[in-house]
Amino acid sequence: MREAVGAGAKIQAFTRMQAWRNPKIAAVARGLDAARHRDPAAAAAWEDRAANRMRGAVCIVEALRTEGQLDPAWTIEDAATLLSELTSFRVWDDLVNDAHMPPERYVEIITSAAIAALAASPGISAGRGP
Repeated sequence: MREAVGAGAKIQAFTRMQAWRNPKIAAVARGLDAARHRDPAAAAAWEDRAANRMRGAVCIVEALRTEGQLDPAWTIEDAATLLSELTSFRVWDDLVNDAHMPPERYVEIITSAAIAALAASPGISAGRGP
């Protein structure tokens, strides 16, 4: 991801890394996810991994801002949180395993969704209700 040129390429590399790594850690990740609400050690392990993904997301969002591709209405924290959640294990698991989306399609969709969302204002535009 750090070697990718351009923020869009960084998002794609970040998403591709999730698609490559998640099948290898799926059983452990599902176990941690299930246990983290009742087991402090599982919660700490889950939070450690989430914090690592968030650091990567912050780097990408800062690159988007530097390149003028991040809508100025986004804060770095909110944009990074969205990107981190879009690339989360649970989203990958739901799309690839539950919805049977091919991994390459997952990469395409998450990359496109992230770029489109972060390039647009996070506010609700006038005339559109909830």
